[in-house]
This record gives sequence, C-alpha cells and structure tokens, in this order.
Amino acid sequence: MRLCRTAWYNFLLKIVDYVETAIFVLRKKNNQVSGLHLYHHISTLLFAWAGTRYFAVAPILFIGALNSFIHAIMYTYYFLAAYGPNVQKAIAPMKQWITIAQMVQFVILLIYASQNFLPGCKVVKHWLAIIYIGNLMINFYLFYNFYQKAYNKPKRKI
Repeated sequence: MRLCRTAWYNFLLKIVDYVETAIFVLRKKNNQVSGLHLYHHISTLLFAWAGTRYFAVAPILFIGALNSFIHAIMYTYYFLAAYGPNVQKAIAPMKQWITIAQMVQFVILLIYASQNFLPGCKVVKHWLAIIYIGNLMINFYLFYNFYQKAYNKPKRKI
C-alpha cells in the first residue's frame, strides 16, 4: 500500500506542475508556455497516471523519484529568481545546468526503461516500454533543441 500511496502522491505532484503553467499564463508570459513545456507536462502527467493506475511497483516509482528530484532543483531556481534581478543575475548560469540535468535524466530513464527488454524482466509490457522510450526520445529532442537555441547562439564576428 505504501507503493500505491507513493505513486498517487507522485501523480498529484504532476498535477501541481500545471500551477507553473497557470502562473505563466496569468503573468502573460505566453512565450514560456511553449510546445516543449506543454508536451513535457502532458506526457509526464499521462505516464504518471498510467504508472499509478496499472504499475504502482517499486521499479516504476524510480522514474517519478528522479523526475521529482530534477523538478526540486528547477523550482529552487524559480524560487531564488523570484528575489529579483540581482539574484537572477547571480544564478543565471544555473539555468543552463538545469536543462542539462533534464537531458541527463532522459538518458538515465532511457537506459532504465531499456531493461524491460532483458530476458526475464516482466515489470511492464514491451509495447508500453516502447511507447515510454519513444516519449523519452521526443522529450530529449525537444530539450536538446531548446538548449541549442537558448545557449549555443552563434558568436558574432566583427
């Protein structure tokens, strides 16, 4: 029952993530409600629901735990950034590293989910693992594309 309760709390946290979207909309920061943002939050919510509903087992809860850890780092950044421009300037380099941490998370989860194809592993059905791995690859691509646009801007030649 503890595993089921933990899965349920993880699912509720994914719903709370939509508060972030609501804050962006209320602050008229519509540029932050990007395709990446929407896809990530919708797909994460759907997989958290499926994990809670059908697969509330310890190996699946690792996925939520890792995602929650990354979100804790990200929301700590948002909390500190709320202290104003001086703090924002001081923590600006963190932003790039948070994006890198998110991409590393996807790689870790890709390797982790690939274990479902080892002989004798029966945690989830192969078809669900394939869908989840596809989702991880799409998320990685979207975050990588964001990273390239946001942090690898071409240098101007004089």
